[in-house]
Amino acid sequence: MSTITHSQVVPGTAIPPGFDAKKAQIANPLMAERHSRSLIDGAQKLAKMPPGFKAEVAQLDTFQLPDRTTGSLGDHLLGKALVDAWRKDGIIQIAMTDAEKKLWADAKDASQKFFRQPHAVKAACVDPQSYAGYIASGEEVTDGIADYSEIFTITKDLDPTEPRVRAGWPCHGPCPWPDNAMKETMTRYDEALGRQGEKLLALIEMGLEITPGSLRRYTYDGWHHTRVLR
Repeated sequence: MSTITHSQVVPGTAIPPGFDAKKAQIANPLMAERHSRSLIDGAQKLAKMPPGFKAEVAQLDTFQLPDRTTGSLGDHLLGKALVDAWRKDGIIQIAMTDAEKKLWADAKDASQKFFRQPHAVKAACVDPQSYAGYIASGEEVTDGIADYSEIFTITKDLDPTEPRVRAGWPCHGPCPWPDNAMKETMTRYDEALGRQGEKLLALIEMGLEITPGSLRRYTYDGWHHTRVLR
């Protein structure tokens, strides 16, 4: 699964220069109550931290993937480094090429254009069989908590005549694009992510010293999807 996000800057949310939170007076009783509750919540979270715990900004390893994998010594060494980084940090960073940066920028622009549309236009972009398309803010609930992001879910875009769609397979159906421009832009971005994913899996197989294809056979023609968030 992949996710593309963008954020909006909300005027008035920046902290004024020289602002001292300790000296600030809270005149509104409701705000005072929220402030007290926030302090209590913060204290409870700190109480759960290990003694002497000091949070630090992580410095993640960043990797440049090859144009293609060939099974060379360099590929095996890169695969081993990837596995070691995951075992150490649980996460890695992949550097984007100039072409991938352009795809990302185009996808972000398409995302922003879609979310600026009137609600009625966005709400029409749904499909009950593929579960792709638009989800309004607050409609999705995770662990009992509403997700206030707006979401457009991109799934495998299958024609209604495709055998799996005709057979009624869950999560298989057309992706309800608002227009061809967004479809083409997001599809190019998705395909680029897919190519990177396949290379990563091939490199992981080498890093783990397992049979080539051992992991990739589980992702062939999978129900890959991307979530576009605002």
